[in-house]
Amino acid sequence: MIRWIVLCLVVTYFSSVGAVAQSVTDQQGVPFFKMTGSMSTTADYYGVNSSRDSAGNPLWKARQPGSMYRFVIAPTFSFFDAFVIPVYASFTLTETNTITPSISSPTITDFLQNPLNTISITVKPGVDWATVQLGMHVPQYSELAGSQSQIFGYGARVTPLIFRAAFNRGIFQRAAPSDTVKGIGGAWQRNLTFFSVGFGKQDSTYVDLNVVRMTEDSTSLAPGRRPLSRQISRSVETPELPAQPIYRETVVWAPKAISEGLLLSINTKVSFEEGLYLFAEGAASFQTNDVKSPGLDIGISLPSYILTPRESTHGDVAALAGLGFKAEDWGLIGKVKYVGPGFTSFATPFQQFDFLDFTVSPRLQLFNYHFFFDGTLGYRISNLSNKVGESLSQQIASLNATIIPIDELTISLGFNNFQLRNSVVNDTMRIQNVSRSIYMSTTAMIPKGKAMHTISTTFSLDRYQDLNVISSALTDNDTYSVYGQYSWMLGTIPLTLNTNANYLTNTAPNFGFTQVSGGIGGSYLMFDNDVTPSASLQYSITTQAEGSKDHQIVTRFGLRWSMMKSLSMSADASLNVYRYGAWRNNGSFTESFLRISLTQSL
Repeated sequence: MIRWIVLCLVVTYFSSVGAVAQSVTDQQGVPFFKMTGSMSTTADYYGVNSSRDSAGNPLWKARQPGSMYRFVIAPTFSFFDAFVIPVYASFTLTETNTITPSISSPTITDFLQNPLNTISITVKPGVDWATVQLGMHVPQYSELAGSQSQIFGYGARVTPLIFRAAFNRGIFQRAAPSDTVKGIGGAWQRNLTFFSVGFGKQDSTYVDLNVVRMTEDSTSLAPGRRPLSRQISRSVETPELPAQPIYRETVVWAPKAISEGLLLSINTKVSFEEGLYLFAEGAASFQTNDVKSPGLDIGISLPSYILTPRESTHGDVAALAGLGFKAEDWGLIGKVKYVGPGFTSFATPFQQFDFLDFTVSPRLQLFNYHFFFDGTLGYRISNLSNKVGESLSQQIASLNATIIPIDELTISLGFNNFQLRNSVVNDTMRIQNVSRSIYMSTTAMIPKGKAMHTISTTFSLDRYQDLNVISSALTDNDTYSVYGQYSWMLGTIPLTLNTNANYLTNTAPNFGFTQVSGGIGGSYLMFDNDVTPSASLQYSITTQAEGSKDHQIVTRFGLRWSMMKSLSMSADASLNVYRYGAWRNNGSFTESFLRISLTQSL
């Protein structure tokens, strides 16, 4: 069924060539309907052939399906140049989801919920203060209420005068059946509902009350495919010989309970004159781990659509506050953030908790935009409650600068530092390590006659230092990298040539390696710049710590063809031939890849 739907879309796509980018005007010539944008169809073909180890397993496994087809349409409908509806839709024919387990026979609903298949419609009804969102979209609320993850559903935001209101509802996590053979526990469908009301302006002063409601759908999977939780059961046997006990571990799969939750937050920003502003947010979350657990009498009767307190319900708080200054040439933001050990932001999939953060982020630009600087300095205390061992302290620094001494030369510098330590003095339980990295890159563009010479270089050093006496001898390592590229673009003939070289080495005691690589490539414009063929060749040698060498050759070919004014075709092919050294018995594998795309401008 899904294949037929995508096929119909592709047929519609080709039938619309030359007729879709039209506008309808009134008698005065004012367009009351106009459509712009693009549509494209892409086909990917992949193959791999690998030698096998002594156990019969391939040394290299396929990284994607053998064939995959994608259809993307991104039109924008305009009415009277005021009522605007941007639409984005992307359909991938093969189930290749990586966020949740893949579904072997997806239904239409499963197909649409796959994050690789996106339908996003935004309606702007001719006013600046209203927006409607349909399909896959990212709700924009606050830092603690969650505004980083996308949902599949609907929503709206209105900001008339000084009032602010927003509502979003959709599927945050699609249902996934369990598969104990593959070790997949599965998951219930998780729905999120966002609501916000407040007053003020986003770029000045405002205050918002945010509500997030999380529910899991017990009907999203059939009874025989319900999610399971993976548990380890350990049994102890003490035979006469030897005297030490024997531990036997068994994997036990138990039904996964259905949970629900509620989050409340208040966030505000107060702006003063001269670019000074304050911001703060406080939040509390309540999560019920099992909706079938006995109810809990808290003296307050709450409607069931808000939350039913139960014995498995737990709650915690989080807060942040900061001070910022924004000027034309410089800026500064200082922030402190606390997240309790039981706080849950239901719209953040990989959330950290139980920490206290202090960060300072400066920004500076000087000399008529020829010098830029920005960075972040931070200090974090993790595991404040000491529930998982000792508390940890982390020092973070990220500094970046860009210098343009002359128009033809750009220099970029960067420094990053991450330091982690706990309060244990005993070396066996102590955690102390430092990871630092620096980089410098330069780009010089030298015009000479009708040709342009471009020289790019990059140097980076990553140093990891373990301060523990026992483990430092095995984990201390440095990584050095030097990269250079030269490009030559001719003006008399449309030819571009480039060459590159790279040296990379890692000094880890047991798994260090050195890689040397180089390559050449080029492209040429033909037939009044309508056809652009390109090709490149890259060769690398990787030497393992024990002296074994791997060899790799990557060949790429490309073609861009402007078939008509609004119709273009592209094709990219690559062949990756890799031969292992003695450390893998001189095995090898070959990967082939072909992508063909057709794009129509509307």
